[in-house]
Amino acid sequence: MINVQLENGYTRISNELLEELAKLNLNGTQARIVYTIFRQTYGYQRKEHDISITFLSKATNINKMQIQRELAALIQGKIINIIVDATFSESRVLAFNKNYIEWKLINRGLANTLTGNQKAKSTVSQLDSTTVSQLANQIKKKENIKEKSIEEFFQGIWKLLPKKMGKGQVSLKQKKCLFEKVGEERLIKAIEKFNNEMKDKETQFIPYGSTFLNSVYEDYLEEVKTVGADEDKKYKKMEIIERTQADIDKLVDEKNQEAIRRSEEAWSKIKS
Repeated sequence: MINVQLENGYTRISNELLEELAKLNLNGTQARIVYTIFRQTYGYQRKEHDISITFLSKATNINKMQIQRELAALIQGKIINIIVDATFSESRVLAFNKNYIEWKLINRGLANTLTGNQKAKSTVSQLDSTTVSQLANQIKKKENIKEKSIEEFFQGIWKLLPKKMGKGQVSLKQKKCLFEKVGEERLIKAIEKFNNEMKDKETQFIPYGSTFLNSVYEDYLEEVKTVGADEDKKYKKMEIIERTQADIDKLVDEKNQEAIRRSEEAWSKIKS
């Protein structure tokens, strides 16, 4: 039987923070990232700590790409703060942002706009203009979900680059190309190769982030093997062999028939 006791360790978190977090529409991965950061900071009576993508992935049993994407959303939403950026040898230092007024992830629930008896008696007509505005914004965001996904993808990728300069020089068209044609997994692998190559170079000789994403990334992409190409060659080779064998069999058969015909003719002459 598991014996969980406070004496074995606990994490001190303000009730006010927990209440505000409960109003946030975090997805499962985002919530698990927050829990893990709580454990690694408040759980050790500290406000911040160096936490890597790999560590978060192992602690939550979630793949790195998903962690990278959802952590970027938490950072963009000002729920998690970057205290110190990552270097080639050190993970970035993260902290939970206690100032919940700064949080930008919305969908905190209609109940957040109502109190006391209003919650029991509220109707659609009683919703204030702020709530209606929030709903309108949510509808608009759903319509632009693809563009938002591309931008979230870009923000996550940008954080991985060693020289984060020229961000505005990457056009929406190029972001869309990277998102749809290259893909997150291939691009991350390309950046890892690029970072390894650049780690011993002086900063002045490292290309801008915009330069990498606009053209240089192509030199670091892994070749995509065409599925079934080898099998197709194999079957074509087999087909040629089979056709050749069939032609040989036909030729041998024709030769045999000719030999039989000549033998019969010669035998007929002998008999006559």
